[in-house]
Amino acid sequence: MESTEKKNYWFFNSEQYLNQYPVRIYKITECHQLMHAQDYMQIWYVKNGECSYWIKHTEYHLKKGDIAILPSFVFHRLDSNGF
Repeated sequence: MESTEKKNYWFFNSEQYLNQYPVRIYKITECHQLMHAQDYMQIWYVKNGECSYWIKHTEYHLKKGDIAILPSFVFHRLDSNGF
């Protein structure tokens, strides 16, 4: 996965990351990310368990059934707590 590091944050470019398809779907079982942003929108759905989601400097606790929609160019990170 290619990215550009800026001021201890990561930025992901859709041309490098999404390739030929306009969407990607992931099943994450464990995640401890660094603060980063993308030039594309993200939609998170918590199917099982719970996680902590930081948007800018605010922490949100997400649990089974929650949805988070994040616009492009917003710094965030995800920390799983037992998906």
